[in-house]
Amino acid sequence: MKEITNIPEDINGNRNQGTGRHNERTDLHEDMLPGDQKTYLIDALRQAGQRDYRKLTLSDLAQITQTPLDEITPYFQSTDDWIDAYYCELVEQYQVMVQTVPDFENYTVGEKLLNFCLTSMDMMRDHEQLVRSTYHPFILDRFTSTRFEQMVADLFRGFTEQDCRVAMTNQLLLVSPVYTWWSREYLHMTGYWLSHPGSDHQVMALTEKTTSLMNEILYNGVFDKTLDLGKYLFEAGLVSPWTPVSVIRKFLRF
Repeated sequence: MKEITNIPEDINGNRNQGTGRHNERTDLHEDMLPGDQKTYLIDALRQAGQRDYRKLTLSDLAQITQTPLDEITPYFQSTDDWIDAYYCELVEQYQVMVQTVPDFENYTVGEKLLNFCLTSMDMMRDHEQLVRSTYHPFILDRFTSTRFEQMVADLFRGFTEQDCRVAMTNQLLLVSPVYTWWSREYLHMTGYWLSHPGSDHQVMALTEKTTSLMNEILYNGVFDKTLDLGKYLFEAGLVSPWTPVSVIRKFLRF
């Protein structure tokens, strides 16, 4: 999209619209499909750059992005929705990108997690002013989870559920709250990175060590093998349900 330049701003830093610009923009984009229009609006938000978005309404953003309000409201009902949509698009873009990565499906869960963390950070660098203005107030510090947080949790769930190498018992233990926790930890890590300029190497090292540990846990089949041994002993008649009781009795006599 052509960058918006030379647009006068009011005393609050909002860019004002010129007469007739609503009609001009509508004419330019009236043939867009709904998905294209939403992407266009997200791109317009990127162009707005660094501002105090906590004080901006949809009407303010309509002026800043030179977009008629009635073209925005079918897609976003609030500033929060519009900003959240930008972060959700990062996940969608990542999912498209990995389809072109050779043998991505053969990556371990930890490698996929590491890849997403580092790639998403690179994507945020491309629009660093917008991210630094919006990440903490609209994503990390929210009292309720955002769609972005939920999409990250779903992405992580897909990484593990689609990997048949993960130990079966671990698969059973990976319930929704676990993925929510993983997603939240990713948000905190990203928030630390944004709040501490120059922490790239530190964050990268932490991410690598964390995902390596997760690999060790997820692919460790000790519990599976223990259950398999117990099943064999029971079916072979080498132990019975009363064996533990007998052992306890002997221990108490001793």
